Amino acid sequence: MNDKPRPRGLREWCRLFFSGLCMGAADLVPGVSGGTMALVLGVYENFIRSLCTLRWKNLFRGIAWQFLLALGLGMAVAIFTLAPFFHYLLNEPIYRNYLYAFFMGLVIASSYYCRCRIKKWSTQVFGFFGFGILSAAIVTIPPILFSLSISGPQTFFGQLIWMFGCGLMAVCAMLLPGISGSYVLTIVNAYPVIIEALANLSSGVMNFVFPLESFLIILSLGCGIALGALMFSHLIRWMLNHYHDTTLSCMVGFMIGALPAIWPFAGLSSGELFISTLWMMTGAFVIITVEKVSNLMRQKQDLQLS
Repeated sequence: MNDKPRPRGLREWCRLFFSGLCMGAADLVPGVSGGTMALVLGVYENFIRSLCTLRWKNLFRGIAWQFLLALGLGMAVAIFTLAPFFHYLLNEPIYRNYLYAFFMGLVIASSYYCRCRIKKWSTQVFGFFGFGILSAAIVTIPPILFSLSISGPQTFFGQLIWMFGCGLMAVCAMLLPGISGSYVLTIVNAYPVIIEALANLSSGVMNFVFPLESFLIILSLGCGIALGALMFSHLIRWMLNHYHDTTLSCMVGFMIGALPAIWPFAGLSSGELFISTLWMMTGAFVIITVEKVSNLMRQKQDLQLS
């Protein structure tokens, strides 16, 4: 197997850029993982393999920079353009419910297709599937029931260190399907600070103003994410290479167990419940469409290679 994935041609670049857009958009929303979108769009394992090529001693030699650049550009565009929009939606209770309903449809449908990628179900695979559900439920349900949160430091320098630590924690969730890095940031009360910093950076660029404090906050977070990705990606790759079915079953369990984090149907009127249901069905339809298109593309590539 080639350890250095790379896009072949403009079509593959566009596909990776679109995948990055979807991953960046998903990572902005608490309860949804960019890893889920990567798994559904068929770039997850190559994404992890590409991260594993990042080594300090190699500099740019041996690094799958073409793959990571195409994916990273899409993620960056999505994050900086959609942050103000998501900030608005998440602060409006009704729109937040509709957004969560849409992403719940995404997660439910994607968990089904991810389950289909498990080659053989055994007692061990079922055990890890249950462990994934239980672990995600332990992470997501108690904060919802008891409104738990952690306050960040008061000084700006302490906030930068705190953001670096938040990046280390969040990237572990971002790389795993089903566990949302944004939701981890929400639990530690860092999410509003980050969304505000992203919105300030986006508006600053448009108005030719450089918000230094917001930039330093995002830079500290990004450094934590980069270091965490370097360390954690190797572990995920090793698990997928040696325990593919058990690892994937655990990930599917994570996806199902994390659903309470985006439950959109509490306290809705009949009309709002109907609209939320439509949005959930729309999310599921998007995944079904993406999966069918991906299958057709894979079949076409197999015919070309045969």
